[in-house]
Amino acid sequence: MNVRVGLDFDNTLIDYDAVFTAEGARRGLIAAGKNGVKAAAIAAGGERLWMTIQGQAYGRGIAGASLVAGVADFLAAAKSAGVTLFIVSHKTEFGHYDATRTNLRTAARAWMQAAGFFDPMGFGLTEEHVHFESTLDAKVARIAALDLAFFVDDLAKVLTHPHFPPATRGLWFHAADIAPPPGCERCADWPTIGARILRHG
Repeated sequence: MNVRVGLDFDNTLIDYDAVFTAEGARRGLIAAGKNGVKAAAIAAGGERLWMTIQGQAYGRGIAGASLVAGVADFLAAAKSAGVTLFIVSHKTEFGHYDATRTNLRTAARAWMQAAGFFDPMGFGLTEEHVHFESTLDAKVARIAALDLAFFVDDLAKVLTHPHFPPATRGLWFHAADIAPPPGCERCADWPTIGARILRHG
């Protein structure tokens, strides 16, 4: 199956809810999940507190994150089908207000390594197919350069970016039952995403 597929990383492949809940609790915020902690942090300390928590979650806290439900089955099925996978993430090297100066890209690669992403006996992705970009525009440019049949992202602004390649089918990973923006298709879960991609060939 000669299909090239791109995947976002944060909150598309990796679930940080437990990490955000723990980091919020450490700071006295009684809230659950990324969205709950975000709301509580902004109410308590503004955007700076929220960005500080993000830096910790995506850096030193990443070991406590898990695969999003259904991702493991998709990656295994894609490997069996011969799909060529790429990961393209908008991720800066360092988090805002992170006193530890943890390299977020290094932390993400280490997490992927531990989760079996690059293991030939695991998911078997090619490590050189992982791209971290510093800006949204650079991420979309990378997606265009890779000549992908599909790109999966939890952020509609990526898929509706004016330079998002028209030949790439955008799959919006979003659980809420709302109409997707023009130009992309909403998929509520990974079994649905897998069905869209794997039936393509």
